[in-house]
Amino acid sequence: MVYSLFASLLTYELSKVSFIGPIRSSSLVGILIYLISLYLDFLNSSILFGATFVGMCSSNKVNRIELVIATIIYLFAFSVMERYFSGVGGLLGMSSFIGVCTVFILRALHRKLLKR
Repeated sequence: MVYSLFASLLTYELSKVSFIGPIRSSSLVGILIYLISLYLDFLNSSILFGATFVGMCSSNKVNRIELVIATIIYLFAFSVMERYFSGVGGLLGMSSFIGVCTVFILRALHRKLLKR
């Protein structure tokens, strides 16, 4: 879990660099994850690579705390859906979408409740 948080935060911070952007930052962190996973057998590189999808969020839309919450929700969604979607593509993207979308919904609900 800690490694996934680090991967999403590193992608998020690298995407703020003007000449890198979110796609290149996810690719760079993904390559770094692959190289590290060659030496560390206990790392699940696919889960970490999916965490970089969460980190591709725009810094104009999501702050760091929301990114951490989205990554935790991504990990939960991935662990639940992994059993049902084995062999089906798109699990990483769908899990990261669920994490980020849930954060947006929770933020909207929080703002709505504060207005009352």
